[in-house]
Amino acid sequence: MRADFMAHDRHYQEAQEMLEEALKLNPKLAAAHESMGFSFAEQGKLDEANKWYTQAVALNSQSYLANYYYAVSLLKGRPDDDSAAKAESSLRAAIKIAPEFAPAYAALASLLASRHKKPRGGVQDGYCRRQPCSGRRPLPA
Repeated sequence: MRADFMAHDRHYQEAQEMLEEALKLNPKLAAAHESMGFSFAEQGKLDEANKWYTQAVALNSQSYLANYYYAVSLLKGRPDDDSAAKAESSLRAAIKIAPEFAPAYAALASLLASRHKKPRGGVQDGYCRRQPCSGRRPLPA
């Protein structure tokens, strides 16, 4: 989509005009909502970006980028508990959809660390509570 390229190339006004035209033709075009959110987020207009990302996720919950961008927009500043919970859910959805997309893991790890939550599974399964932990288990003999 040309408008998406324009948004990523920092031609925000042109991108938004193209996206508005696309949305006039098809208001349920999730990718246009996602690109519009990206454009506003890049301009620092986070409330406006969040509105577009929310719509993108509602229209296509199987878009890992829509879920990721929505979560990241919620995490700007100091999110309240509700925003953090929505961001966590959206990041987990992005990971489930595209397990190879590393930025979602990084954002989730950062969120969990800031909320002092232990991740499900992994090295925090009890081993580190019994002895000093380097994050690695000893190799079996």
